[in-house]
Amino acid sequence: MSHVSSVYNIMKCIENKELSIDLIDSVSLKITSKCNLDCSMCGFARNKAIQNSRIEDLPVEVWKDAIDKLSDFGVKTISLLGGEPLLYEGIIEIIKYIKQKDINIFITTNGVYLNYFYRELIDLEIARINISLDSFPETHDKIRGEVGCFNSAIDGIKKLSQYKKLTGKVSPEIIINVVISENNNYELYDYLNYLDSIEGIDGIFVVLGTFTTQSLGERYSEQLLEYFDTKADSWRGFVNCLGDINYNEVKKIYKKVKYKEFNKRVVLFPPLKQVDDIELYYTEPEKIFTWSEDYCWKPWYGFDILSDGEVIICSDWTDYPVGNIFTDTLEEIWNGNKIKKLRSYILDHKNFGVCSRCPWRYLPSFLVADPYGG
Repeated sequence: MSHVSSVYNIMKCIENKELSIDLIDSVSLKITSKCNLDCSMCGFARNKAIQNSRIEDLPVEVWKDAIDKLSDFGVKTISLLGGEPLLYEGIIEIIKYIKQKDINIFITTNGVYLNYFYRELIDLEIARINISLDSFPETHDKIRGEVGCFNSAIDGIKKLSQYKKLTGKVSPEIIINVVISENNNYELYDYLNYLDSIEGIDGIFVVLGTFTTQSLGERYSEQLLEYFDTKADSWRGFVNCLGDINYNEVKKIYKKVKYKEFNKRVVLFPPLKQVDDIELYYTEPEKIFTWSEDYCWKPWYGFDILSDGEVIICSDWTDYPVGNIFTDTLEEIWNGNKIKKLRSYILDHKNFGVCSRCPWRYLPSFLVADPYGG
């Protein structure tokens, strides 16, 4: 089933108020909580409670059991996340095992260790590599908290591109993720022109960023306590985590993207419909853009598995696990009482307060149409 078909299927489920669903479109494995960088806008790095609760990595064989379950259930796409997934000792063995199951693989990395893995990633023909690279060297290193990490990532990207060309492989698609923050927005225009000139990069994903406010976070805590008897702390690291954005600089990027002035495919995400929405995105955090879906669609689409096996629906708001991949069946997780309770809440209330600035909330519009009207 294509992404577009999946989205329409999910919309139909929501319209019909269905609490059970047969298909799981996509699953993310947060295969390790370890990370080699300390990113200024990362809600997890900024949350001391999360940092103090990091656990040791699980053995490869344990993850293989989880992958077997996902394959048997018909999952078609697995994204490997972290932390930094290339820090996981058995990462290549895991990728090989997923490939044996004929499942598409995406991996998101900060790029520092691509120098060590570029051959395997090309030879195994994973579907996509998303590489986080936010700005020019000095700014990027400041954002990511490590001197030299930009140069390491760029060197890895060049090796990926060269080896891909040498082998004649079509995959993986090489995508650069750029997260907008107060540290890089002033030089973003020139930086995207620079990325546009680099051979081997297939596309650029410019992310407006996930953030929340103290009041929205407190409202979310109240909602989880009242309806789910659950304490919520995940939001605390995301409060104003992007800093003060000069939205006029972002508007310049929006216009250039809208009129397709780049050589490569550049996407602004979420795909806001008009240029004035840029200012509203940052200055009115509670605003839900009415051209998009009213409901959070993620509980009908897929889930994330944390490094201890806990299954969560939202990548960022991790407070309400709906099961554990190592102790529960997928049917118990995907159509059990906990996730049905969450779906029921979404059908009645549409979103939690913190959902308003989760870019993934707007993904269905991105998948089914050109948001820029081209």
